[in-house]
Amino acid sequence: MSRYYTWIPQGADQLNHCTSSAETLEQQTEQLLSAAQTAVARLRNNWNRRAGSALDVVPREMWISILAWLPLADRVVALSTSRDLRDIALADPALWSFGEVNRIGALQFIRRMSGSIPLNLHVLTRGGTDFILREIRGDTERIQALHISLSGHSGAPDHVDKFLACSLPLLQDFRLDITPGFDYQHLPFIAPPPNLAVLAPRLKTVDIGVYVNIPTDMQPLPHITHFSITLPWAAGREQFFTCCQMFGHSR
Repeated sequence: MSRYYTWIPQGADQLNHCTSSAETLEQQTEQLLSAAQTAVARLRNNWNRRAGSALDVVPREMWISILAWLPLADRVVALSTSRDLRDIALADPALWSFGEVNRIGALQFIRRMSGSIPLNLHVLTRGGTDFILREIRGDTERIQALHISLSGHSGAPDHVDKFLACSLPLLQDFRLDITPGFDYQHLPFIAPPPNLAVLAPRLKTVDIGVYVNIPTDMQPLPHITHFSITLPWAAGREQFFTCCQMFGHSR
């Protein structure tokens, strides 16, 4: 009966051990590489988050003050520059309660973003945009300050008269001016209602840069602190005395 012997080369067991060690080392290297990639991704996210939260170093009130200096259009652009800055801006409805309005979309944006905060509007009218003045008559209960700038051929005075004839419980500051080159010679006179003191009981500032026809029975404005209007030469003494009466002075 024959015998069979198995021949194992010298050092084969060490070779198998080395092969196993190499495989283990490769697995460990892959695990280490994966862990490193995860760590780098986490570091990048933390860095970006830390960079964004650097806004927190400056008080939120200061950021609100900075944004408040920007025109409305630039404040809207600022919303897309940073998530943290967007959160700061959207958290304060008062930041969106004022601005220049030259189209309906801007007025609707202010209405939506400001909640119930009193409004401070600067309406820019151009030829064909008088509908903005018509539209703001729906906000008379909220308007605290209104500045109207007339530009181009406009039927704005009629809308201004209708606005002033509304109840304006919060209105304190009313200004109306014309842009350079505006032909105010052919512009109808602004005619505030005689009972403006009742309609706008808090009115303090009136500055009208176009001709005004003051009613002879105009009631005094008790809280007025600044009153500037333009009177035509033909107005004469009666208009002047009427203006004096608005401040409670007698002839």
